[in-house]
Amino acid sequence: MTFAMASQQPELRDLPDEVLERLGLTRERWNAVQKEMLEREARAPNVGDTAADFELPVLGDLERTVRLSSFRDKRPVALIFGSYT
Repeated sequence: MTFAMASQQPELRDLPDEVLERLGLTRERWNAVQKEMLEREARAPNVGDTAADFELPVLGDLERTVRLSSFRDKRPVALIFGSYT
């Protein structure tokens, strides 16, 4: 399995003090948040990277499991990571 879509690289943004104040952020906290975002993105997979293999229980049958690698070269798989809230 390889990754087919690239994540968007966040850019450091310099916000005016007025905007930071409305957001309830200090300049130091804003810079720390941006640094954390850039570090997280640096660890993200790139297009063409092999997806890490994992195993999960089958929905409705916790006795059985399915492994991502079992789909290799058989059918496309879409993996969605993130929050739905």
